[in-house]
Amino acid sequence: MLLRSRSLSLGLLALASSAAAQGQVWVVDDQPGPGVDFTSIQAGINATADGDVVLVKAGSYNEHPQITGRALTLIADLGADVRVQWGAGVFGNHSGQPVVVRGLHVPGNSQAYTTGLGIGNASGPVWVEECVLRGSHVQFAGPGTGVIITNSFGGVTIARCDILGGSGTGKASPGNGGNGVFSEGPVHVFDSIVRGGDAPPITSFPFFGQTGSGGAAVTLFNGKLFGSGASFTGGAGTNGYAHPTFGCVGGGSGGAGLSSFGAGVSVVLLDSPVQGGSGGAAFGACGLGANGPQFSPGLTPTTLNGIAHGLQVLSPVREGQPISATLHGAAGEQALFALSTTPSLGVVSQPLAGVLLLAPPVSVLGLGPVPPSGTLSVSATAGLLPPGIEGGTLFLEPAFVDPSGPSVVLGAPSTLTLLKTGL
Repeated sequence: MLLRSRSLSLGLLALASSAAAQGQVWVVDDQPGPGVDFTSIQAGINATADGDVVLVKAGSYNEHPQITGRALTLIADLGADVRVQWGAGVFGNHSGQPVVVRGLHVPGNSQAYTTGLGIGNASGPVWVEECVLRGSHVQFAGPGTGVIITNSFGGVTIARCDILGGSGTGKASPGNGGNGVFSEGPVHVFDSIVRGGDAPPITSFPFFGQTGSGGAAVTLFNGKLFGSGASFTGGAGTNGYAHPTFGCVGGGSGGAGLSSFGAGVSVVLLDSPVQGGSGGAAFGACGLGANGPQFSPGLTPTTLNGIAHGLQVLSPVREGQPISATLHGAAGEQALFALSTTPSLGVVSQPLAGVLLLAPPVSVLGLGPVPPSGTLSVSATAGLLPPGIEGGTLFLEPAFVDPSGPSVVLGAPSTLTLLKTGL
């Protein structure tokens, strides 16, 4: 199905209307060369004004880039394998400073404690898309967290990511696995895999005969979670063993699927299975560890009926290149998406089975019915950006109308970053 040129023109018109807030693209590559502005992601970030884009080419970056108090898009080039060895951070963005982090791969290192992505003191929205975020696994330093969100109430939206807590310390002191996500504020997780870190296997005898437990997939401290099309699995406990002094030591317990403490915690789930981690393996008569709970005691989620819906747009896209989007829903539903240059803080709507994520002004584009396969693909060719604009980011959120109801549900969002030719 071809997305009409009128629809695309509306999207570019919306981008043009924000020309004052969006403009320059800074190109980062780990190898210097023509068209490369910086060989460090942090140097690219430091050069930005609000609304700029930092475009990162394929490579390995031995740094810990931090976005502090500014609005920008940090995005890997389409198809690029961007490895950020020491994790990344977003700190202190205000309500009018949205941040997008897309396409980064943090492998989780074994040299020093790191978090895959840390978000702190953020009063503005942060969108994280198509990232692999893993906590560190350092002996004697404790496990890193995949994503940690502290003192941040602007709303963190995670879409199509793979998040894993770090493993325990290993060897002579088996530690617990790390959290996949730890959040003190609202977090919305769409079409993602979130896992607690596994406690490491015993490779030598711990002094006191300890075992390690798996990490929780998500731990909320006064936080709120909305999950759609996601899976949450606790980490596995360490194996049992026979200690020469303390005798039989059973396997460690698995981590919780979802864990919480503090007041004001809420969890709303749609089509998002939750599973505790497996207990550590037995060793002869040294017993099997207990499986982790699905939910920690006292945590009762609200479970919505229906299937997860969603949108994925390939990004970034340059002028003259195809814009390709895929929507998934129920056959026969009428699909549309809304687009804006500004995201909102995010309001969970149970009647709409989603989160209202866009701030006005919003354009709404109809795309037609979802076919029997449940997947609708649309495409168009990107036109020219307005003069003086090298790039900018649009925020998109799909909606699906069931004509037999009628009823409306929302789906997983996506961003679209548009770039000048030649970047």
